[in-house]
Amino acid sequence: MIVLGDRLPVDVAEWLRQRTKPGSIDVLCPDAFHRRNVSGLCGDFPDASYLLDLLDQGYTLFDALVPPQTLVFLDRRQCYRLPDWEVVPGGFALAYDLLWRRNGYYAHLVGTVVEVAPDGRMFKLLMNEYYWTWVTLPSEGPAGCQMPPTDSRVKVLGIFSWIGGATPHLIHGVLVTRLGEA
Repeated sequence: MIVLGDRLPVDVAEWLRQRTKPGSIDVLCPDAFHRRNVSGLCGDFPDASYLLDLLDQGYTLFDALVPPQTLVFLDRRQCYRLPDWEVVPGGFALAYDLLWRRNGYYAHLVGTVVEVAPDGRMFKLLMNEYYWTWVTLPSEGPAGCQMPPTDSRVKVLGIFSWIGGATPHLIHGVLVTRLGEA
């Protein structure tokens, strides 16, 4: 398990790639909704494109209420604080405490914008003829979170939240990238 407070050092990322399958690692990211409310930023964990890259590599990412530091757990028993590999005591108890702090998971979707809500903070994304979802955007944010126009193809990094009775048809957008015209 990894808790991201910042990007993984390059040597650590390479070390992980050589020793395990990315899908076997749970990556806990500091709560994006809380940070957005405090800072007015959109998915300000070091940058949303880094999280999207981790998803593309096969890692499982969770939105969680975790400390803003980078921790690596080996077998959920030994814990180290990066970048100095400082031993953190009580790794087993800490790992399970942090796992209970997950409140959603990150998803990577590609589709076409078919509808924009009247208030302009949400759009309907059609992935295929059988699956669609609504994507919400924060009230403020950088260019990566601007409302895409209807009929545009987009790639979305979003969070499916387990809080507030969210359904699979509501994704909280962190990064929305408009894809080039085919």
